[in-house]
Amino acid sequence: MAKITHGPTVSDARGKIGDTVFTRARGGSVAKALKLATYGVGPHNLLSAQHPDTTPATPPARGSLITGQGVATAWTELALGTDGQILGSDGVDAIWLDPPAVYTPLSPTVIIPCLLEVGAFLVPPGFYAWPLSKLAFFLPLLIIEQSTIKRILFISGPADANFDVGIYTEDGVRIVSLGSTAKGTTTQAVVANIADTTLAAGRYFLALALDNNTGQVSRFNPCSGTNTILGVYEMQNAFPLPANAVYAENNTRSYIPIIGATRAA
Repeated sequence: MAKITHGPTVSDARGKIGDTVFTRARGGSVAKALKLATYGVGPHNLLSAQHPDTTPATPPARGSLITGQGVATAWTELALGTDGQILGSDGVDAIWLDPPAVYTPLSPTVIIPCLLEVGAFLVPPGFYAWPLSKLAFFLPLLIIEQSTIKRILFISGPADANFDVGIYTEDGVRIVSLGSTAKGTTTQAVVANIADTTLAAGRYFLALALDNNTGQVSRFNPCSGTNTILGVYEMQNAFPLPANAVYAENNTRSYIPIIGATRAA
């Protein structure tokens, strides 16, 4: 509603935004009627002096970011970094950083960690008959970066047998296997070309099984209990390798076959 104030000038008018106010000289007739305007400012730049919490920067530069920077923190333009840089932090402010140096991947050969442990015991390998017909060994394999496994290898001795090799998850699920294959009687590395299998970083098991207890492979013969310490599992009646393995420890077994795997370079 209208508000009438008394004062000698228009500037003496009082009211809230939207009111129509009238002014008049004391004792005189109405001098003027006016409408109180809303507050506001005209168009202005985002990082401009119109905002007291910003560091003015105009015109905008393509690729710039607005970040809270500085000891007396204000909204500030962070100019685009150079080609290839990534946005990071120095623990105080947002900054552009050079990416890490190009990572050099592992060599093509992946060695089963437990074999290095056994080697540290100075236990010489040798050719020995497989402990039990249709027995499968599962040796831990640590993959530290995504890798494509192409082959599984072991060293064959002179006595023949059919073998099967494969890769299993920690939960005993078969990922890939070769199937029953004759290893022959030649003393040499047996190279099993499995289907190329891509594994994410993680822990897996390489498996080797023979169909009889006369076939020979190169293996370590450490003291009893070493298999358990190194996380080597086994499973009986597991030839050919089953879709799901039931891992079992054998704390008296003194037999660890030498197995390896190669990955794509």
